[in-house]
Amino acid sequence: MHHHLFPYIKSYTYQAHKTGIPVMRAASLEAPYDEKTYDMTDAYYFGSELFVAPIITAGDQRTVYFPEGTKYLEYFNKSSVYEGGSSASVEMNVHYIPAYVRAGAVVPRGDIYQGNNKWTKDWKPELTIELYPSKEQEVPITMKTSHHSGQVEIEYGPVGIDGKIVLFARDGMHNATLHAGGGSASFNEVESLFDN
Repeated sequence: MHHHLFPYIKSYTYQAHKTGIPVMRAASLEAPYDEKTYDMTDAYYFGSELFVAPIITAGDQRTVYFPEGTKYLEYFNKSSVYEGGSSASVEMNVHYIPAYVRAGAVVPRGDIYQGNNKWTKDWKPELTIELYPSKEQEVPITMKTSHHSGQVEIEYGPVGIDGKIVLFARDGMHNATLHAGGGSASFNEVESLFDN
């Protein structure tokens, strides 16, 4: 998972270098308007798109408070949506960590750096950009959602390597080709996972 999130981590490490804002962020840094985040010591943002709430006691369960301002989708199973400003009891087995993606998020993932992996014959870089559209937000890469038609338009600049775009919607995953030199993609009649 850490290796596959390398494109995401790399982009936030670059931002940290430029701005001084760390990759791992106190919840109050991302949600300063929510006073309940000021005393939060056991959950954090990983970049601005992912909210992580580790289970730090015995058992597979904990209560998670979701900071105000957006909705959150359980990241690994894509099964539960939580409203910002609410708390929920969540359960995860030892193989997962409670992690949530914000509505409107763009999460680049993939195997883009071979490093010392010289044993994989015909290795080539692979990049996937996960999109979590919401009628509430527009994000830079650029992802625009039509409130009426459900059409999602994606525009992006040069990313360096070919890959794929994966859009997560109520009816499942939708794929489009990601072009190294930049381009666009369009998805029609998308029902957001964040809508009731």
